[in-house]
Amino acid sequence: MAPPPIVILGNHRSGTTWLYRLLAETGRFSVLTAWHVIAWDRVADRGRWTPEAEAADREALRARMAELGIARRRGDGVPISPELPEEYGYILNNAGTGSWVRPRNLELFRAVCARLDDGRPVLLKNPWDYANFTWLHRNVPGIRFVFIHRHPARVVQSAVRALRLLWEERDAYTALLSRRYVRLWRSPARRRLLQWFTRRSGGLDLRVIAGGVAMANRAWVARRGALPEGVAVDLRYEDLCADPTGTVADLLDRLGIDGGAPPRTAARPSGGPLLPEVARRARWIARRNRAYLDAHGYAPLPAALPGPTEPAP
Repeated sequence: MAPPPIVILGNHRSGTTWLYRLLAETGRFSVLTAWHVIAWDRVADRGRWTPEAEAADREALRARMAELGIARRRGDGVPISPELPEEYGYILNNAGTGSWVRPRNLELFRAVCARLDDGRPVLLKNPWDYANFTWLHRNVPGIRFVFIHRHPARVVQSAVRALRLLWEERDAYTALLSRRYVRLWRSPARRRLLQWFTRRSGGLDLRVIAGGVAMANRAWVARRGALPEGVAVDLRYEDLCADPTGTVADLLDRLGIDGGAPPRTAARPSGGPLLPEVARRARWIARRNRAYLDAHGYAPLPAALPGPTEPAP
């Protein structure tokens, strides 16, 4: 039987990857990596793999990434390697079952958990399941959640930047992870439509993204209280930026897990000025997320954070 996982949830661009990396670096968790995602069709059956074979296959992927010039994620500079923790939504979507867990892919989700079972807690992440946590709680006995929250205006800004970069030019790393991305990019008509949407639609991409962020946040506000005590832990991206080591130590304690190695990945907060189109709609974004802002002590407009800003798209 697959072990019940701990799943990191939050909106896309809310800090899920950074938190996943920090927790992976403690050595206390078994995590899903880029290698698992990219090679899933081959590696799903753990019984066929020896540690030596896994190491050799990871090195082959490392060489392929080097040949393709893949070194860091565009937009946020996250170093890319076969060991980079990744989201299971890619495995679900590559199987043609959507990016979040549902009845049609529940067994595949359980297979992912079973593949990672090495005696340590299985830690996963998938922003696509952020608004789906009550269904997961009902259908995956023993599952627990770590919710990471970020000011909605910052989430919208980061998501807009990331989406625009994906369609400005072909992203080799995303093409390794996502078969859907490859199919869309290979279709000239769909590619042109997405490039129009992200560059010349008059901000339609921003409004669509902002609507999705607000909808997911409203789901968290409405349903979070229904989870039993001890099933979920909440933290803010801004607090993680201020004290990564202390926040991770507190999180491990709240999860009942003995602390391991201290995290090594440095904070990369995005606290620079908002894009002009985001700034113009910042109060509109705040109105659509009012209850969420109140729940986490956010002001309508995001405060500046110390540290580097995200590169321009």
